[in-house]
Amino acid sequence: MTDRYVRSADGTRIAYERLGTGPVVILVGGGLTDRSENAELAKALATDLTVCNYDRRSRGASDIGDPGLALELADLTALIADVAPRTASLVGVSSGGALALEFAAQSIGSERISSLLVYEVPYMPSAEFEQSWAAYVPQMTAALDAGDLDRALDLFMYLAGSDDAEIEAAHQSPAWPAMRDLAPTLAHDAAVLGNGRIPERLARITMPVVVATGAAESPMNAFYGATADRLAAAVPTAKRVELNNPEHVLGASTATAIASLLA
Repeated sequence: MTDRYVRSADGTRIAYERLGTGPVVILVGGGLTDRSENAELAKALATDLTVCNYDRRSRGASDIGDPGLALELADLTALIADVAPRTASLVGVSSGGALALEFAAQSIGSERISSLLVYEVPYMPSAEFEQSWAAYVPQMTAALDAGDLDRALDLFMYLAGSDDAEIEAAHQSPAWPAMRDLAPTLAHDAAVLGNGRIPERLARITMPVVVATGAAESPMNAFYGATADRLAAAVPTAKRVELNNPEHVLGASTATAIASLLA
């Protein structure tokens, strides 16, 4: 499929692909990935919807750009203006869910977004996690500034609960070079998540919001579940759901449920 491009307010070129016909839904990807993570979901949703699957800045075919919440919001503004003549729905996974929520809380978001589904958004659910986040961000930033991509990734994995053996195995994995390429985007996700707390401004959101988690039982799912409960309480229009999905990715098998929840 041929890439399409839109230029953001700061000149950064954002790449996307467009599939299907019908109401528009935009897929907002999470951390350490490009739009390939949502490729199967995009194909499945495109049977009934127009799906826009894009590379956030500094990922995939999009230009490398500075990190910043305002910059990524401007990217989404330009994208929506290009693909949605009226309104669009957003589906945001992980840190992409936080970005989607921030967009919906803006005045332009209230005008251009009809509905929103976010999946396993990694806001911090307790003071203990907030402290861990506060320690991680400057260390990760220093590692990136020094060009130490491996160290930045290690810090992220420690934050996510990985131990030394798991991190060493990841270093030996065939996927590690691709993760190193995306390591600079850790700064982008940190900018989107801010201090890690659920922002009070999300209470401004006026459109229907689905706050979803998967069904797997693991320490990380307990983390996502606790955060989702707090997020659903903070957003007046939110509906809390659990999807029959064992991964921290929304695959093709979730498309029917997602389409019905966005309707």
